[in-house]
Amino acid sequence: MNFGSLRRTFRAAVFALLVIGSPSFAEQPGSSPVLISGVQEPEEMRAPPVAVGAKELSPPEREFAAATENFSKINDPNVLPALNRILAKYPDFGDGYVARLSFLCDRNDRQAALTDLASAIKFAASSRSKDTVALSSIRAKLVFASGDQAGAMNLLEEAVRTDPRHASDFVNTGSAKPERSASVCTWTASDMETLTQRFPSDYRSHMFHGLYYAKFAPIDDDSIGPAIESLDKAIQLNAKSPLPQLFKADLLSNFLIFGKRLAKLAWTDAARDKLDAEVVQEYSKALVIDPSLVPALKGRSLAYLHLKKNRQAISDYDRILSVDSREATSIHDRGLAKMALGDIYDAISDFTSYIELKSAPESQSEGRSDLAHGYESRADAYLKTRQWDRAIGDYTRAISYEPGNSLILMNISQFRAIYPEYGAVSDDILARKLQQTFYPAFKYEDFSKGFFQGKPMPSTVIPDVYMKRADAYLGAGNWRQASKEFRRAMNGFPAYAEALDRWREIGSATKQRIYVDLKTFDDAKRQSVKVWIKQLQGLGKPGASDFVLLQFELNCLTSQLRQVSFTNYDAAGELTRSGQASGRWSSPIPETLGEIVHSGACRSH
Repeated sequence: MNFGSLRRTFRAAVFALLVIGSPSFAEQPGSSPVLISGVQEPEEMRAPPVAVGAKELSPPEREFAAATENFSKINDPNVLPALNRILAKYPDFGDGYVARLSFLCDRNDRQAALTDLASAIKFAASSRSKDTVALSSIRAKLVFASGDQAGAMNLLEEAVRTDPRHASDFVNTGSAKPERSASVCTWTASDMETLTQRFPSDYRSHMFHGLYYAKFAPIDDDSIGPAIESLDKAIQLNAKSPLPQLFKADLLSNFLIFGKRLAKLAWTDAARDKLDAEVVQEYSKALVIDPSLVPALKGRSLAYLHLKKNRQAISDYDRILSVDSREATSIHDRGLAKMALGDIYDAISDFTSYIELKSAPESQSEGRSDLAHGYESRADAYLKTRQWDRAIGDYTRAISYEPGNSLILMNISQFRAIYPEYGAVSDDILARKLQQTFYPAFKYEDFSKGFFQGKPMPSTVIPDVYMKRADAYLGAGNWRQASKEFRRAMNGFPAYAEALDRWREIGSATKQRIYVDLKTFDDAKRQSVKVWIKQLQGLGKPGASDFVLLQFELNCLTSQLRQVSFTNYDAAGELTRSGQASGRWSSPIPETLGEIVHSGACRSH
């Protein structure tokens, strides 16, 4: 039998919530940035320390922490006598009943489990772990075990309707595949079969059977068929309920299942569009029955977004927000759809609203990655409107929020490759700064062990933000800083380096585009800055365009430049001409390529 899920759902939930507020786990740093003397630190590394939810422990929580050695022995059945004493002393300690419940389930003490479950539900409002759906699911299973199968199915329906987006979570097991037997509190495949046999004409029994297998379907291919078959049976038995149709659509849109189906169709764009269109169709069937079913609107709007049917997506987002105007994800994704349609300023307004919602105290528990996502999206919009400084600021904020998620997966060598500014700083001082800034709830020893001994983190998302910030710096005319951003992406994520486009656009003219090579940009010496420029010529002609590579050297002290060499290529990429330029120094002529090169290369000097 597998009781891991119960422990994760309850005892581990209490553990996670209480540890965050426990002062014994980490010092609470001040709000001033943790800076290293003598180092010109990047702006994103000058952020104030992450706020720790310093929720003071209640008296029963403190006693529970002491009994479990600061929760390190929360899964040890030997703590049960102490927990019994705590609950006798504090009979309204809801999380205590949740913790004891899983012990009772482990030993199949059904009557005692029912008693503690009733108390856990009674005091759920004051509990830190408020998963009433999971509690309702266990209550349904205990009622089922007592022989009241009809009552159990009613309770299951109540649990599922409470949060349809997580309906399959009633399957409270840690197993990777359907089980035939488990504890008295855990639903099994045998239980689901009992319900379908006992109530063959009740659509709910088949719906729960389908949801049970849907729980395993993302990682167990053998569960996909039974899940869809049972949900289709439920749809056939009751065409008036939108729930079976919703759950089928959710199953087909699950990214793991979607990926498996796409792999069978060779991963083509056409195949992806075909599957997304099917998802739209399935959600639409649920919405025909209940046009205000928000989970179906959310699922369909995302599929519309994938299909680039942005106006339809916006329509669904508007309907969602008419029900809940503070639904942050829908506001953000509506901004994406607006930006795709060219309504950039409306998109900026949506992204700003999203950031404000995610900055609210009640949203802080959802993590800094949401804020990073919002700032990056708004920066993308600023980039499109050529608001370079605002784009740079938002990309920097996005990056400053990201270390709280990614540093724990990096090692120190990778961090130093991204931020050579810390080259003279010792490993210990650097690790302490990062721990105090981004992981104040961790002990330094725990953070530094992984940071010093771990492997590099592969990513395409993080280097992409550096590259977009590089483009913003180029737009602002600061090539030096843009080249730094390019090197952060290239050196910190070498597996991604081959995919980086070293040539970044800096301007255009009639039938011509101009690019700078950030990889070879060299401004180490102010009197000898070297840069390669690509001019793509003949735009608008059929086929590919000719291009020429030009190398310049600049003396930023005297505001002069010279062309060193040139190389011409035809539309097929064949060399047509190359040679050395005159090499004569001169001042840049206004409104020419020379002025563009001089301004970008020398601006930061």
